[in-house]
Order: sequence, then structure tokens, then C-alpha cells
Amino acid sequence: MRKFLTSSASGSFGVPGIPGIVLVLALLALLGTGCVSKTTTADSDYDRANALRKDGHIDDALPYYTEVINKDKNLSHKATAYYYRGYCHEELGDFSSAYRDYMASQVVACYMDSQDLPSRGEQRGMLIYALCSDLAPDSTRKMRAKISDEMAAWAEGEVKKMLPPAYFKR
Repeated sequence: MRKFLTSSASGSFGVPGIPGIVLVLALLALLGTGCVSKTTTADSDYDRANALRKDGHIDDALPYYTEVINKDKNLSHKATAYYYRGYCHEELGDFSSAYRDYMASQVVACYMDSQDLPSRGEQRGMLIYALCSDLAPDSTRKMRAKISDEMAAWAEGEVKKMLPPAYFKR
């Protein structure tokens, strides 16, 4: 990218026939209109999943939440992605997967809360606290009542495999 933006003798920034100022103005215009993303892939997956879920496209949101869970380094995104993926599974009638994800959401959120990890703003911090203390536990209990002991044991085992051991210590 640096070589691309280095001005040549012709002033074209490495693009034949385009003066440097025109190229810079075009890039700024694209950034301002949202045609060039200013967010990371993980952020865009998170935003896309939430938009699809809010629009009622539950099936379509699931893979984006999974991408956030697998790739996003932001634990706050991870905790909420687990919660909303659980919600999507619940809406689709997959109660054992919903139970697993609600439980994982609670574990990640409580880990963040116990470690006083930053969560990008007071509102996000309140959400993490709510996931740890109310939302995820209530949803987990609700799903537990809908599944067999065997499926609950499976889900609990999956959560222990998915998350680092440190998340379970308090």
C-alpha cells in the first residue's frame, strides 16, 4: 500500500493517468460514503449478523455469528455473539445448541466481568454485566428445561471444549 501511495515523477501515485490529488479525493469520497469499509472483517461480520437477526433473517445470521465467535478478538463481541447465536438456535427450535451458546455467553461475559476487562464503553459494560448476571442465565435455564439430560451434558461438554480453561475460574 505504501508503494501505491508514493508519488512518482508524474505525480500519479502509481496509477498511470490519474493525478495524485484526484486519487486522494476519490479515496476520501469513498470512505465518506461507506463504499470502503473502515471496520475490520470481524466488526463487519458482527454488524451483519445483528442486522440480519433484527430483520428476521435468523438462518442467514447464524454463520456470521459463528465467524465472530471463531475469529473476533473482542470478547465483548464474542459474548454477545454467543448469546445471539443462542437466540437464533432457539428461534429455529434447536434448543440444545441454544443452551450451549447461552451458557458460553454467560461464561465469557462473567469472565470479562470478573477480570474487569474493557468492553468499549459504559453501555457495552452494562450489557456484559447483564449477560453474566441475568440474560444468559435466564435463557440458559429456559433452554435447560426443554432438553434432555443427555443433550445438556453434550452442550456443557461443548462449552468446556470451546472456551479456554481460564474462563471457568472465578
